[in-house]
Amino acid sequence: MSISDEVRRNLKKRRRINQDDDFGLKRSWEELTNILSKNEDEAIKYLMNCSEDDVLLISSVFDYVSENLQSKKFISCLRKLDKKYPDLKLTSFIDDAEDYIEDN
Repeated sequence: MSISDEVRRNLKKRRRINQDDDFGLKRSWEELTNILSKNEDEAIKYLMNCSEDDVLLISSVFDYVSENLQSKKFISCLRKLDKKYPDLKLTSFIDDAEDYIEDN
């Protein structure tokens, strides 16, 4: 299964989780983090082509994925998404994600 398919499956399940279900949300975030951390290039390709709604959901794991990937290329992708979807106000999430990169 491709990263795109896995992310779509995860987000479909995530949308059905009650906002008060902390365990369910945490499990979903961990799974999403693992999926996006598998292959940086595929993750970036997915992010650059996904919907605004998907970016909003995925933004909750930007920092975890950044910590795993340790990639300025990933941060650059996130900055492009911030410009593409300014209404999401992603800058603080991206700044936090950037802080997770060692030797920053």
